[in-house]
Amino acid sequence: MFWTWDAVMGLLSNPPVSAGLATVKAIITEAPKHMVEKATLQMVLKSKIGGKRIQKIFEETFGNCTILARESGYRVLMAEKPDNTPANKSASQKG
Repeated sequence: MFWTWDAVMGLLSNPPVSAGLATVKAIITEAPKHMVEKATLQMVLKSKIGGKRIQKIFEETFGNCTILARESGYRVLMAEKPDNTPANKSASQKG
């Protein structure tokens, strides 16, 4: 992707959904590599253009997703990068 930094606390994105789901998915799945623990990714999307599919990608990538706002045909999704402490890793691997 187009990352030029090592680690960030948060990312905000209004992706070009018209560029295709693969582009948006790449932004989401590559983001954790550049985020510190507990950092967030927030993304504004048109609800009718892949809103629920993209929410699922957030959940698959981060293990969580919150809808911060839903209004006028748009939604704002947020996911937090989980911490990588040994206790958290073992809990997530169990189930």
